[in-house]
Amino acid sequence: MVPLLSSRVSRYNTRIASALSLVVTLAALPLAPGYASPVHRTLPTIGDTLGMRADLQRVIKPGMPFVDFRQIALAKGWTPIPHDPPCLRQVGPALCAQLPELFDTSSGPIEYNELSYREPGGGSRLHVLVEGDISKWGTADARVELRVDQWDFSGKDDSN
Repeated sequence: MVPLLSSRVSRYNTRIASALSLVVTLAALPLAPGYASPVHRTLPTIGDTLGMRADLQRVIKPGMPFVDFRQIALAKGWTPIPHDPPCLRQVGPALCAQLPELFDTSSGPIEYNELSYREPGGGSRLHVLVEGDISKWGTADARVELRVDQWDFSGKDDSN
């Protein structure tokens, strides 16, 4: 190796080693008493996000009662995304208060209802299409009448 190049490589390696040593030292220092990094507590990682989706995907099935689907999603931390104006125009305040996530509903021989939820930590949206008469919500017939047809996940929720 050329002596000049060898000298530069050696200085470069020394600088890298010093920088790595500083990083390791800083990482080993304890946080101030009572301080917990808010970033680590509140922001899910990409792995967490995929895990939350996969966890939900494992337990929900097409055709399952919407009552069960909603209970599972809420228990796993997914929160309703309120859609007051469209909901109020279509079904009225009482049902909107019970299902704030109801975004759209259609009538006809087969009724479809679109609902949406926000991932824990404010991440992605979960859109759900439910088949059945949404006015049956809150009645004994809801378990039979309202069935999950399909669902999908979309990018980061930037509404509300």
